[in-house]
Amino acid sequence: MSGKTHAVIGATSALLILPTNHIGETILCASFGALGGLLLDIDTKRSKGAVIFRKIRLAVLILLSCAAFVSIFGTYSGLIQMIGSWNLLDVICLLGLFFLYWYATTTPHRAFTHSIEFVCFNGILFYWLQLPFYPAILIGEVAHILLDLLNKKDVTLSVLFQIKLSFNLAKADGMLDRILSFLGTVSVVFLSLVHII
Repeated sequence: MSGKTHAVIGATSALLILPTNHIGETILCASFGALGGLLLDIDTKRSKGAVIFRKIRLAVLILLSCAAFVSIFGTYSGLIQMIGSWNLLDVICLLGLFFLYWYATTTPHRAFTHSIEFVCFNGILFYWLQLPFYPAILIGEVAHILLDLLNKKDVTLSVLFQIKLSFNLAKADGMLDRILSFLGTVSVVFLSLVHII
């Protein structure tokens, strides 16, 4: 499926499952669901998920570099307070996420990133970090896997047990992909209005 389809179906799935009753929460829920729908394709160089991941990685590396610089040479209290509030588990989880996503970029497409193990590792690390709206990201990731099962190419559902599956119903950018993209877009708008009203 295309990146647009993964994004809108991830957003729709998050809005269907997670209750929100404020416009800000609804936008964040849909955004994180869309992000989860895109992130699993970081194992391909040119996908929207890979581009987003590279930008996030660069932004976090710049932030960490600035934080290290300020903590060594400066006295900017806000940044130091933020870093000072991190505990060892936060640092280990952040390093775990970076390692997990770095490793995922080196694996074949629709293999490790599309496995139950990858989503579970994500879920555990997101939970320990207490990231806001992490369930929306996980819902988007699961929606991504379910969409890719419709494709003609196999999806590795489990790396550990070597489970591969494909329903052989559609191809990327085919008619079903365009229909799901349209229905997902309409659903996101409708669900957003329902949650806000």
